[in-house]
Amino acid sequence: MCKKRNLEVNAGKRKIVVIERKEVTECTSIGDVGAARGVAVFEVCMDGQDTNVTQVQLSPVVSQARRLRQVSWCVMVVVVSDDPAFLTAFADWSLNGRLLVWSTRLLVVTRLPRKDLQALLVSHWTFSMMNTLVINTETSASDKRFYGATINVTAFTFEPYWKKSIEGNTTRYSGTDYNQLVAVAQAMNFTFRVLPSHSWIEVTDQVQIRKSFMATVIYGVIPQELER
Repeated sequence: MCKKRNLEVNAGKRKIVVIERKEVTECTSIGDVGAARGVAVFEVCMDGQDTNVTQVQLSPVVSQARRLRQVSWCVMVVVVSDDPAFLTAFADWSLNGRLLVWSTRLLVVTRLPRKDLQALLVSHWTFSMMNTLVINTETSASDKRFYGATINVTAFTFEPYWKKSIEGNTTRYSGTDYNQLVAVAQAMNFTFRVLPSHSWIEVTDQVQIRKSFMATVIYGVIPQELER
């Protein structure tokens, strides 16, 4: 069942078309929901995750959204769903139904696990080749914040804050600032690479040219640094 909220068609106007998947029990009756002028909201009410049913439900929605796009000079389509079957069906129908053109902006809002989302994005032209932006609000503890990225940092020996020792071919770091950085990296889900620096000036310069993400040693506020 498809429910449409406040579909306004005014030629030459900007429009935002919102298409969201909801369970039947969550759907709002048309009379109870208002929408801001210039916004059309379609609820595709589903019961379960049957792909064939999803395709049938989406077909008239895409058709109506396309008619709205044709009479509007600037359209953004927003799709809200955590259901891979629904997003797959939307990708297929938006292509077959010619919903999106080069100037149409598509925003996908979802909470899918990152692995599932990546598989979805690379599998469909709609998501990988059109003017598409994805916002993933999934909050898995293993995937949050920096998503396991490795960042460059700079530091210079300054005990007891930052210590450096060489054991054979291995360089080891310790000190209060180093331990603090390790704790932050664990909490924010990233690892770090310490770039070699031979002076305090080089430590700062590498941050300034964006080669280093940050300098992780305590700094005193001195006139020479303020001038930079």
